[in-house]
Amino acid sequence: MGKKLTSSELSSRFINLAENIGLVEEPLDKNLLWKNRLSEIINYMPEQLAIDLVDQMQTAIDNPHADAVTFAKLHNLTPAEEKLLTSLVEGHSVPHHAKNLGISVNTGRVHMQRILDKTGANGQLDLIRMLHNG
Repeated sequence: MGKKLTSSELSSRFINLAENIGLVEEPLDKNLLWKNRLSEIINYMPEQLAIDLVDQMQTAIDNPHADAVTFAKLHNLTPAEEKLLTSLVEGHSVPHHAKNLGISVNTGRVHMQRILDKTGANGQLDLIRMLHNG
């Protein structure tokens, strides 16, 4: 990130990125509750964490073709786990992925935990970071 952003600019950028990567299923200008909640979340975070999160979100958008297939093979992920990983790379949540595949959210969470266990990632953001860094 070049110049230092004000908290309002950082909040706006976070909200725009959240919409771009599909964290919400409808435009935020139609859902002010979500827009306000996202603003509260980013403003609650320590400044450097918020900046890092926004930078990682931008990186995910700038590099949409991370090689999830190779990453999945490297970490011995099952086909179901690979599908979830691909869905996460596309910006979808575990519940959204589960709904799209017709599986329970609990099953999706089990797949997520197995991916984290197999890759050694500390969470979804760390997993995506690992994927993009090779």
